[in-house]
Amino acid sequence: MNWKTIQSLGLGGALAGLSGAALIGSLFPGLSVLAWVAVPLGAWLPLQSAWESLRARSLDVNVLMVLAAAASLGLGMPLEAGILLFLFTLSGALETFALGRTRAAVESLVALRPE
Repeated sequence: MNWKTIQSLGLGGALAGLSGAALIGSLFPGLSVLAWVAVPLGAWLPLQSAWESLRARSLDVNVLMVLAAAASLGLGMPLEAGILLFLFTLSGALETFALGRTRAAVESLVALRPE
């Protein structure tokens, strides 16, 4: 897991969580603005990947997630956009983590093979 993913997850997730708690619990209604801040933080990596895909004239999941987040913002639902991007980034980070563990396990098995 690289630093950009961890940073995006930490900041975007914390802000989405805080704004979600504020909106659902109505404890601090003024914190709903944090949802608008969570979206760019959570969208940083998917936006980069979506841009590369569009430049290659390809439509992939990154483009679709960015479009879904933009549609949520257009409908005036920044919390949903922040949560969507947070979960998408989290799934990417977990996939990277699982792939790294799998690669390490296969390498350790290869190291045990008889010569």
